[in-house]
Order: sequence, then structure tokens, then C-alpha cells
Amino acid sequence: VTGGGGELDIDFYIVSPGKTIMVSETRRSDGYHELKAIESGDYEFCFSNAFSRISWKMLYFYLNPVHDEPWNMKTTGVADYDENIQAIENNLRSTSENLHQIQQMLGTSAARETRHRNIAESNNFRVQVWSLCECFVMICVAIVQVYFIRHLFNSSYSIKGKLRT
Repeated sequence: VTGGGGELDIDFYIVSPGKTIMVSETRRSDGYHELKAIESGDYEFCFSNAFSRISWKMLYFYLNPVHDEPWNMKTTGVADYDENIQAIENNLRSTSENLHQIQQMLGTSAARETRHRNIAESNNFRVQVWSLCECFVMICVAIVQVYFIRHLFNSSYSIKGKLRT
């Protein structure tokens, strides 16, 4: 969750096709869930910012479905090649697992980059507003100083006249 004001948290839950709640979390800013689909059908992913009526939030959501069936390249009648086929299966399984981990790391990295970019943009806006306020105060102080200095030299009240009497 990134952006907006206030706390960077939302409510989240997952509902199965049978309308049972599988995961329920409140006021979380990030999270990771790994679930096995036990029912066929449409799963609902619900994100809620209902408790925060003023601040908006940007959400980065990453879904990575994984097919867990084992690799099966065995053929009948090829006993001499079983060792080679087993080595190829192991390499494919290892490559698949590594690609899955890379996808998870890239998704997490993209979410962090988005969050940090939004925080930097928010800080930049605050710095600009504060700088404009400081410039306004400096201009006001300069105008007041010019007024008092002109008033001091243009005054009909003379210090020399008071000292001679």
C-alpha cells in the first residue's frame, strides 16, 4: 500500500467460491499469502479502505498462480534413457522453482519502489509548500523593514532638536 495521507494500511480478505473467508487481515500495509485452491471457481480478493474516509491509498497487488503437478516425462520402453530423463526433470523443476522465486522478488521490488517513489513525491510537495511559506515570510519581513526605515528617516520628529533644548 502506498500514497495518500494517514497510515498506509488497509483491510484485506480472500473468499473462496463456497463463500467461506480463507484469509482475513485488518489494517495491514503489506503482506504475503500462499494458498492452495481447494475448490474450483472464482476466488474473491477484497481490499477495503472504508475505515479511512479522508485519505486515499494506492495498492500494488501481485498474484502468481503456480501449477503444482509434478513433471512427468517418462516414456515406456526407454529404460536406457531413464537417468537422462530424470536429470532433465530435475533441471526443469529447479528452473521452474527459481523462476517462481524471481517473479516473487520482482513483484516485491516493484511494490517497494512504488511505495518509496510516492513517499518521495509527497515529501517533495511538502518541501515546496514549506519553501513557498518561507519565501512569503521573507518578503513580508523585507517590506516591513523598508517601511520602518523609511518612516524613521522621513519622520518629523527630530532627535537633534530634543537634545539642544
